[in-house]
Amino acid sequence: MPDNVTLDELKALLKKTPVMVEINPLSTLFLDDVLVLKKVEDLICILDSPDPFPSQPVLALGVDNRFVHRIPAIRCSHNPLTPELNEIILDKFDSIKEMMLVQSEVSDKIQRETNSECVVLIMVDGLSYHDWNRFAPPEFTEGCEPCLVDGRTVTEDGMIRIIGDPPLVFRMFDSGFKKGYGFTYWKMTEHLTKRLFKGFSRVKRIRSFDDVLSELRKADLNWSYVQIVRQGLEQMCHRHRDKPDIKGGVSGIVSDLKRMIDLISLKGIHATVWLTSDHGILWRDEHEFTSYMTLPPNSPPRYLDRRISVRNALIMESAGEYYTLLGYPLLTRELRNDEWGVHGGVSFEESVVPLLKIEIGG
Repeated sequence: MPDNVTLDELKALLKKTPVMVEINPLSTLFLDDVLVLKKVEDLICILDSPDPFPSQPVLALGVDNRFVHRIPAIRCSHNPLTPELNEIILDKFDSIKEMMLVQSEVSDKIQRETNSECVVLIMVDGLSYHDWNRFAPPEFTEGCEPCLVDGRTVTEDGMIRIIGDPPLVFRMFDSGFKKGYGFTYWKMTEHLTKRLFKGFSRVKRIRSFDDVLSELRKADLNWSYVQIVRQGLEQMCHRHRDKPDIKGGVSGIVSDLKRMIDLISLKGIHATVWLTSDHGILWRDEHEFTSYMTLPPNSPPRYLDRRISVRNALIMESAGEYYTLLGYPLLTRELRNDEWGVHGGVSFEESVVPLLKIEIGG
């Protein structure tokens, strides 16, 4: 038996025999009518049971060397975290949620995995796992965890889900982080800014990432929590003149991340830097969209701000309101000439964002 197979080869093999397989669990969602067992021991129990063997194909996750003489042991190279995920993400969204880290768990993960004396959280406005994975250098893609946006893929909802409830800053204070530094390019009077930076004694509105570095260079970062909202690729989506430079946008984020790492390294403290985003983006030139409604030009192109029963959509709740999120590749209306990307619905590009953790010093 081959020890590394494609998904199609795995499907063909399963028609002949049960197998134990090393595979990304998400890939099993592409298999129709297959019984997926979490443990090899469960498959052995079925094989040794006097009851009839299941009628559908069976696989067990993982490889147990104790049973290689009884069951084919293989590795499947299929990568589910590509645009191919759009084939199943809408219909199997709940199953995907069970298998992935979700955005509403990010703040818990940060708090749980904190063992340094400084924590920096960079929240990027508009950055997909897909764009990060294809344009960031390997040093920042290897080990980057995909995170599922478990809700509406818009800025306000995503940012609020990232910091959690109660906001992460309060939990960090309870854990001994006595200083909080906040940075944002949004107006301090905006509703979202007030929510994101509630509890911070120091919040500065910035014009560029240079302002962040300038302030932190002077600051005592021992036992501090730093929360930064950085412009991402969102600005390239809406009313953008000329074709956006997606690769250049990602490169700018990488450059600022490197500068943050260098600054903290020079301070000689043990710090953890986290980078994630509120939502990803479906780029106009990379997809063939289908408009199946006729709504006004200012309507959100990927969701409806009400609950409505339509095909190829998910109903989701946010702050007590219900929204209808469209699946891939549907739009509520034709795109304007200066709209280069869309978000708000459910797709691989919109709904899977990066979560990067970098340890410095220590």
